[in-house]
Amino acid sequence: MLETLRERKAALEAQGKKGFTLMEMLIVIAIIAILIAIAIPVMADQLERANETTDLANIRAAYATATSEAAMGSTSSEHYNPTENAWIVETEPMKSTQKFEKVTDIPGYLGIASDATVITGNTAKVKVTSDGTSTVTFSI
Repeated sequence: MLETLRERKAALEAQGKKGFTLMEMLIVIAIIAILIAIAIPVMADQLERANETTDLANIRAAYATATSEAAMGSTSSEHYNPTENAWIVETEPMKSTQKFEKVTDIPGYLGIASDATVITGNTAKVKVTSDGTSTVTFSI
């Protein structure tokens, strides 16, 4: 077996072909591992930002829907709740833990505290009453 390997090595060297050494392979593997170690946190951060943006867009859309229906006074809509005399729209479950102070216009726009935090898995409920007051609540 060892003789066969020596013959194969000699034949490759005679053709001018040379293989990689163990050290070269280890260096390449180390470089790839470093690149992966850098890329994973960056990609995770980008995913978190994308989820946060989606959550904020869902809340904005719910607020716009409830506000427009309240402005029209449509009590026959699917979002009107007669027991609360208000239009209520729930968003999809939140995909990220987010602090609203990252997007400066959302707290004032929706009338919520600037230090409000949404926990993963919660839903946001936008409630607009006929007198124009609006509240945003988060529930599990």
